[in-house]
Amino acid sequence: ADEVIGQPLLHDIYWDTDWPDWARAVGATVGEPAADMRFALYKGVIKAAVNGMGMAVGHGEMVAKELATGKLVPLEHLSVDSEKSYHLVMKPSSAGDRTLVRLKKWLLQECTGGRPSNG
Repeated sequence: ADEVIGQPLLHDIYWDTDWPDWARAVGATVGEPAADMRFALYKGVIKAAVNGMGMAVGHGEMVAKELATGKLVPLEHLSVDSEKSYHLVMKPSSAGDRTLVRLKKWLLQECTGGRPSNG
């Protein structure tokens, strides 16, 4: 956890518990984010991290490309599991819609990196 001490921490305003959750899991303490280090989109957080503006909490497949190309480097030994999840919801009457079925299948493939899913 020493790697993050004194480093600017990048925050997504909608995932505002990322850093506190991470810190709690690894036994670290993190301060409050600076106003200019808060982003409305996770994509902004990752772009800022790639550009060297600070450190970000990476969300698995959402940063896989940046990790694979070396644009971001993980703190592997400080990786933690999250209880957060995404939910795809639709009206029951739309469940048989072919377009939505294809969208669901594609989303599941993208989110699992091509691995089989349980949904």
